[in-house]
Amino acid sequence: MTFSVSIEDETRKAIETLSNPLIIENATDLSHFKLLQYLDPYGDTIFNHYQIADLIVDLERLSKPATSVIISQVISLANRCKNEIHTYLCFNGE
Repeated sequence: MTFSVSIEDETRKAIETLSNPLIIENATDLSHFKLLQYLDPYGDTIFNHYQIADLIVDLERLSKPATSVIISQVISLANRCKNEIHTYLCFNGE
């Protein structure tokens, strides 16, 4: 599964978008993750600041040497979402 990842405001306006996509291989294994299992590979999945702590735990478990750079960038956006009001972390399936 391939996702563009961005942080958006309450009007769905992108505040920051990662330049590289997040690619999750073996997506069928996501059922063991609390929130990543709900990623929609063909649509948008949006997480709010209440969900960010669990999402970060999932992302840290997902991280592997091949994906560690992009995962750390996604975690950085997630932390920003957690600390800024009216922001959402969006995964847009491609």
